[in-house]
Amino acid sequence: MVDLLKAEMTVAGATLRLSTPVLAVSKSAGGFHVSLPGADVACEALVIATGGKSIPKMGATSFGYQLAEQFDVGVVETCPGSSP
Repeated sequence: MVDLLKAEMTVAGATLRLSTPVLAVSKSAGGFHVSLPGADVACEALVIATGGKSIPKMGATSFGYQLAEQFDVGVVETCPGSSP
């Protein structure tokens, strides 16, 4: 499955960046502008996989929720579960 995703990303001209902190995201005329340490990236589409904020010891934060709020994207209210 991972190989298929990487192949599709190559065809689309996408770049995969893992463990890369995002300093800021803003909307631009052509899509998005993303500020990263040592680089600024312009893109038409943006996918951010942040995990859930329920397991902070695994590095999860509320960044995804903050970004959704910044761009007025609806989010289902979270609530405690019986397991992570």
